[in-house]
Amino acid sequence: MVKSIGDEYTWARECLLDLKEDAIEIEHLVTDADSSAYKAALDLHNEGINNVEPENFLDTRHLSDHVRKGAKSDKTLLKVMPATTKLKRQKLLNNFSVDLTERCNKELALAYKFYAGDFFKVKNKISHTVDAIANCYMGNHARCRKNSFACKGFQGSWLKGRPFLQNTFKISSNNENLDLLRKQINKRLGSKVLDKTRLNMNTNFVEGFNRSLRRSLPSNVTFKKNMSGRAHAAAHSVNYGPGESILELCSALHCDIPVGSSAYKALKNIQKLTFCRKKHKQSVNYKVFEVKKGASYTNYTKNLAK
Repeated sequence: MVKSIGDEYTWARECLLDLKEDAIEIEHLVTDADSSAYKAALDLHNEGINNVEPENFLDTRHLSDHVRKGAKSDKTLLKVMPATTKLKRQKLLNNFSVDLTERCNKELALAYKFYAGDFFKVKNKISHTVDAIANCYMGNHARCRKNSFACKGFQGSWLKGRPFLQNTFKISSNNENLDLLRKQINKRLGSKVLDKTRLNMNTNFVEGFNRSLRRSLPSNVTFKKNMSGRAHAAAHSVNYGPGESILELCSALHCDIPVGSSAYKALKNIQKLTFCRKKHKQSVNYKVFEVKKGASYTNYTKNLAK
């Protein structure tokens, strides 16, 4: 029977059975909200194959994307954007959805840092932070001083210097808008959501390895003799970085690259460049660039359609 590459349930079950053969059982499983991998793990436990009952957690990156897209497409939220035309309101809502998602993630990251990873303290504090964020976007920073980690009130407003929204951005202050904003924020910082993301983990590393694996083992080439070696080399490169990986592999084979040689310097430069690119892609400037590039491409396709 030919299996589909999109059959997550079957592939997850087979992977978990392989781990079981090595006496490894999964206790925590981080997946997307719509993934069936957790069901496979749960079925193995219910069938008595695995003794450890798995616990499912949500991927924080995919959850953030879901929250951003939900805010971006919210028609009610569109109406409260402080702009004169529908086009301007939609553009402002797009920026607001990105900023709101980053604000929630920033608050959570700073809370974990402040409380040294104590989830119960973080959860208790974030329950008050939700209202602080909502009031902050309505121009009221009184709660920020006490309950926000990312905004320190008028002197150190969150919006000051932000690339997505101007410092003067302000949603009309009323109870309806407060409830609307609170509803959006709770999609990321609500009590149940925090429970499902308390490990604060995502699948970025796995997806990064998959991209590296596709480069080492492209689908249009069959490596009959060294397929396993190329796969292991890809994993080693992801773990250590491309430059350090080659140095480590050469050292393991007792053919060390002399320190200070041109090859050694070149590998160190590759390692440094890879690290700098990774940090750059995590920066706000890069995210702004990606948003603008996406908007430019959308306008380009619309013009072609005309």
